[in-house]
Amino acid sequence: MLIYEVNIRVAQDVATRYYTWLQQHCHYMLQHPGFLRATIHSIASTTAQSQFCVHYLVESQTALDHYLTHHATQMRAQALDLFGTQFSAQRRVLCIKDTIHPLSVRAEDA
Repeated sequence: MLIYEVNIRVAQDVATRYYTWLQQHCHYMLQHPGFLRATIHSIASTTAQSQFCVHYLVESQTALDHYLTHHATQMRAQALDLFGTQFSAQRRVLCIKDTIHPLSVRAEDA
């Protein structure tokens, strides 16, 4: 499993419109094979921009490579057509190394 992370900075005057578009965009992204889930985070900021971070859970590097090779340019162009220079995006790939869950407490240990 991988997390395809997209960090976005958006001009404040279009932030609400961008966020509405971003929610729909995530639904389109999840139609690509291997894209399992999208989580949108807002980032606290003291700048004049709104910031979002999107985590797409992707099942494999092969699925991500297929998206990047065959679909990424078109998907990215949609935002550019709508918002031009009013946003910027940076991307990175995180490899899930481990997932830690809370330890359960046995009744006799409580």
